[in-house]
Amino acid sequence: MPSITYQNKKYTCRPNETVLEVLLRNRISIPFSCKKGVCHVCVMHCQHGQPSVLSQQGLEATVKEKNHFKPCQCIPISDMEIEPHLVKKRSAPTKIKKAKTDYPPPDPEMWEAMEQGVLLSKILTTFYDAVFDDVILKPYFIGVTKMRLIEKVYSFHYQMFTGENVFFGERPRSSHHWMVISDEIFEHRQQLMEKSLKRHQLAPHLIKRWLDYEALYRNDIIKDKPIKKILFGEEVPLEGFEPLVMEFSSLCDSCQGEISVGDTVHYHTRMGTVYCLECMEQ
Repeated sequence: MPSITYQNKKYTCRPNETVLEVLLRNRISIPFSCKKGVCHVCVMHCQHGQPSVLSQQGLEATVKEKNHFKPCQCIPISDMEIEPHLVKKRSAPTKIKKAKTDYPPPDPEMWEAMEQGVLLSKILTTFYDAVFDDVILKPYFIGVTKMRLIEKVYSFHYQMFTGENVFFGERPRSSHHWMVISDEIFEHRQQLMEKSLKRHQLAPHLIKRWLDYEALYRNDIIKDKPIKKILFGEEVPLEGFEPLVMEFSSLCDSCQGEISVGDTVHYHTRMGTVYCLECMEQ
């Protein structure tokens, strides 16, 4: 099988395993976000070897010429020696209106148009059906239960439109803290939302107001790298593994071997994937 050399250490690949999966299995933390080749956060440089064609799709020509590639999309066909891709800092960051940290004033007209929540539920269902089928957005929701997501967003909008204290979930900054989202991806998301609102025949002035509400949190969502998340006064790791004693049986996300209750595994702090000790030691 092909091998990956990174920071002077060699790692053997498994069948159909991507470069990113090889690194994660060996407890090597590198920046990544969507795992589907959309965000380009995990781009690396191949010093020796040839990246797959798929792993370079969507990259600029000058980047391809320098043998850069997306490890989340690269299943090696031969030995590769790789290194991090150093990105220059933005010279002129996009200026965005500062996001509000509290809710806007209640909007009785909007809530009446939402038919006391009936239409709100229909709009969100239509929107997230589109999101979960969208090639750009669906990678951010892998492993997420659609209905549970709709329920959370429903409660958020319920409180925003009525002022009632019904939402107890994470605010946009915390819930999106690991997602690397560009202006283009945010605008694409807004276009899907606008289509959903129009499909349910919301009045034009209310469509504009809805999108303006969401724009209040734009600065919390758009970013070129993950941000720290603080939970109960402690920083939650963005990446990395922690040992975990299993309280229920499962399967290893690498070899698909059975993991029994009481087994110790390595747990990825963001993705929630688990790896048996045998996989992590190979």
